[in-house]
Amino acid sequence: MISIQDLRETMPNAERLFPRVRSLYLRLPETRCSCDQPGVCCTFLPEMTAVEALQWFQLMQHMPDRILLSTLKRFMESYFTSLARLSHCPFLADGVCSIYEHRPFACRAFGLWSRELGRKRTQQSREEKDTLRGTWKQYGVELPAHVVEFEHDHCDRVTVESDERLNDSDLLYLFREIYDLDQEIGGFREQFEKGYHSDFSFLVTGLALGMKKALLDKLAVTKELLQEGVEVRLRRVMELASPEKLHLDVRASAECDSTSENPPESV
Repeated sequence: MISIQDLRETMPNAERLFPRVRSLYLRLPETRCSCDQPGVCCTFLPEMTAVEALQWFQLMQHMPDRILLSTLKRFMESYFTSLARLSHCPFLADGVCSIYEHRPFACRAFGLWSRELGRKRTQQSREEKDTLRGTWKQYGVELPAHVVEFEHDHCDRVTVESDERLNDSDLLYLFREIYDLDQEIGGFREQFEKGYHSDFSFLVTGLALGMKKALLDKLAVTKELLQEGVEVRLRRVMELASPEKLHLDVRASAECDSTSENPPESV
C-alpha cells in the first residue's frame, strides 16, 4: 500500500525526472483532432507510467483546497463506477482536456499508432477484461459488456501538423524510454503497477479512504449500481473525501488555498 509518507519520500526523486519526461514528449509530433465527438477518446483514464502518475499528483498539490476537493471527488467517482458505466477522464471538461500540457504519453500518442497495432492491443485488452468479468462473477456481479468491452483501437481523425512521421516501432521505443525512468523512483513503481494496476484513480482513492475501504466500497458500489440502479453508497462514500488526505506539505497547501482565488492556468 502506498502512503502519503511514501509519496513525500518519492517525490524529490520524481521531480528531477519530470523535465526528462517532458523532453521525451517533445519527440512526438504535434497533432490535431477533427473528431465530431470531442473527448470520446477520453472515456476512462489513460494508461500511465509511475512517473507520469507522480506528475499528476504534483499538479494536484498546486490546486487550492476547493479545487483539489472537487478533483478528488471526480477521481473517486471514476474509480468506484468504472466497471458499471462509461464515464470520462476527470480532467476532461466540456470535451476539452483541462491539463493538456500535462497529459501522459498514452494521450499524446493516440491516433499515431497503426490500425493493425491498435486492433492487436484491443484484442489483448478484451482478453484481460474477460478474465476480469469472470473474477467479478464469482462475487455475484455481472459486469455490463458495453462497459468492459468499450475500446478505441484506432482513430483516423488525428492528423500530424508537420512532415514528421513515427511508425509503431518508433512509438514503442519512445514509450520504453519514458517507462524506464520509473526505475529511478525506487519501490513506488512496483507498488503502483502491482498494487494499484497503474490506476491513478485507485491511488488517490486509496490515499483518501485507505486501501481496504477503497476495495470494499468498490465492490459495494458496483453491486449497488448494477443490481439496484441507485447511488446511495456511492454518495455516502464520496462525502468522506478530504483534500487534507492528499497534502504532501500541509502548510504549503494551506497557503496556496488562502492566497489563490483561481487555480493555475494549466488546471
